[in-house]
Amino acid sequence: MAEDTDQVNLVHGIVLDQVRKGNGYPIALTEAHQLAVVRPEEREFFLNLLSLAMEQQGVPPNVSAKYLSKRRAPV
Repeated sequence: MAEDTDQVNLVHGIVLDQVRKGNGYPIALTEAHQLAVVRPEEREFFLNLLSLAMEQQGVPPNVSAKYLSKRRAPV
């Protein structure tokens, strides 16, 4: 598809239209974000997978202070 100029122009036009409708951000992505629901157990599963993948690649996982504060039980 990337070699077909007509197709590239069509996709470019659609993305540009979405960005204009979304005031700088594709409206389709904004709507998907608003509808998305990630359950806590799904988030935890994803973070564990990510941590494991980073460990396997020898990359130390960096955890932000903001993330840690969200994970602590309220006093």
